[in-house]
Amino acid sequence: MSVLVVLLALLCGPGVAADWPQWRGPSGDGTSPETNLPVDLSADSPLLAWKVAVPGDGISSPIVKDGRVYLTTAYPGAMQSKAGRLKSAGVPTLAVFLLAAAAMSVLRWRPPVPLAPNPGRSRRLFFFTDSLAVGLGTAGVLGLALVAALRSDLLWTAGVPGERWLVSGCLGLAGAAVAVGWLPRGSRLRLVGAAALVVAGACLWRWLPANKYGFPYKLPIRLAMVAPAAVGAGWHAAAWLLAGGRPPARQIFRSGAAAAALAVASFLPFFVDTLWQPRAGLVRAVLCYDLETGAELWNAPVFVAPQERKYDGNSFATPTPCADGLRVFAYFGSGYGCLDLDGNVLWKAVDPSYPEKTRYGASTSPILFEDTFVVLQDREGERGASFAMALDARSGDVRWRVTPEDAVDSYTTPVLVPRPGGAELVSVTSNLLYGCDPRSGERLWSLWLPIQQMVPGISFDGDLLLVTGGTHQHHSGHGVRLRGVGAETEATTLWSTRRAIPAIASPVLYGGHFFTITDGGILVCYEPESGEVRWKERLEGNYWPSLVAGDGKIYALSSEGEITVVRASPEFEVLARARLGEPCSATPAISDGRVLVRTGAHLYCFGPSGA
Repeated sequence: MSVLVVLLALLCGPGVAADWPQWRGPSGDGTSPETNLPVDLSADSPLLAWKVAVPGDGISSPIVKDGRVYLTTAYPGAMQSKAGRLKSAGVPTLAVFLLAAAAMSVLRWRPPVPLAPNPGRSRRLFFFTDSLAVGLGTAGVLGLALVAALRSDLLWTAGVPGERWLVSGCLGLAGAAVAVGWLPRGSRLRLVGAAALVVAGACLWRWLPANKYGFPYKLPIRLAMVAPAAVGAGWHAAAWLLAGGRPPARQIFRSGAAAAALAVASFLPFFVDTLWQPRAGLVRAVLCYDLETGAELWNAPVFVAPQERKYDGNSFATPTPCADGLRVFAYFGSGYGCLDLDGNVLWKAVDPSYPEKTRYGASTSPILFEDTFVVLQDREGERGASFAMALDARSGDVRWRVTPEDAVDSYTTPVLVPRPGGAELVSVTSNLLYGCDPRSGERLWSLWLPIQQMVPGISFDGDLLLVTGGTHQHHSGHGVRLRGVGAETEATTLWSTRRAIPAIASPVLYGGHFFTITDGGILVCYEPESGEVRWKERLEGNYWPSLVAGDGKIYALSSEGEITVVRASPEFEVLARARLGEPCSATPAISDGRVLVRTGAHLYCFGPSGA
């Protein structure tokens, strides 16, 4: 058990409540000094104190401070809500839909016969195909336009501008190509429409945003997007050449009205979803509940920001908030803010460039040090400089900010490690474990480790650090010993392993044992000093939520909503297995004899085992 947890246990005494004020608890290592914790955490457990529906979307963990539960979420603003989308996109699309339908119903008596006399079989087949394509295409384009306006999530990924551009742009070009087909075949307007298709396709090709990884789309994908424009332009030019005559002006006018209505309807989702809706963004908010009853005390919007690129399993409210008893601090990647205990925003800041500077979305949670709010953000390669900064908790003023050149591709939350010379801020970036002075951001020491894209948190006990994580060929686990003080610190690797390494879930060092769990559910117990494996067992399911520990128990929550409680001992022993029946990505919290679990839609609170 870590030194901090032992001290907390001595100070609190048995059965006395301890807060869980930040990511992974009071010391940031996933352990709690609480006793008498529940083991039956099923959806129908008699120990279920309360369950509430959580609005919006987010996978941040709950925190507990002074009898209140806080967590973050993101939900559509007025324009992006279903009602807002209906008003801003659905109603205009529906209106244009009706206009197009009315215009086309008038045109149904238009003679489909080409103007040239005695057309041959090939011409008749061409013109029949032209009429059939216009009819079927009109119905398909209008249907897809309504889907894009009201349920765009069915067509493209939220937060990826390139995908919105590709799908809605292709739909607009296809609709415009069909719309030009409503013009009489012998009218020069067909040539104008063909030229407009070429220009529109060229513009969309030129300004197409990058994909979610920040790279240009491959040539076949770009060609597929503008294919409707190229094919449509060639088709309509051929139709004009084969028509062999000029239609009357009245027919041109009526056909032009239908063509314009259909073109507007097909391009409307493109303009709404790429040029209008993203500016409305998502509301990033903090929720507050009463720990005793689960009653919602307030739902406080902090700011509104566009949807950023993110990993498919990530959310727009992933970082866990923190609280000091006077204020609540929240970080969302695209911005951050501070609220009082009534949910009033005291200060905030928004980074409008963040949506284009991230690839996987935010995951690092803020931590508190003395009277500062510390945020770390390692950027992905070419997407700008990484930084760490400390903000004044009262005013939000920047106390210090550093931009190390060697920090990149790390998504872990730093920890404050007690050292002889004072607390140090310890984190992992690409291939580097390092410690900083939390009062200035100055780097004090570093150690090379073969880890990239680090997500799991660091465990520690005195001068022993336990680090495990990484992806692909750069994943490993290590025991590290620190000797010396401050800038004179020397870090030495005690042991290393590349077997059963977790990529997402954070480990716990508890009761003299070091526990890790892989994404695939391999739970391992190590001897912390030597790295010797004491036992290794597989649990059912996949594991993104981190391990937490208290009362001699290890809690492992699977992504499928199954909770396995294991005794924290050198012998493997399962104390309980339970199911919530909902997907889970957030790490549980422990406070006041309770275990809180956030699922995809709810927040559960389980009471003491003696209740």
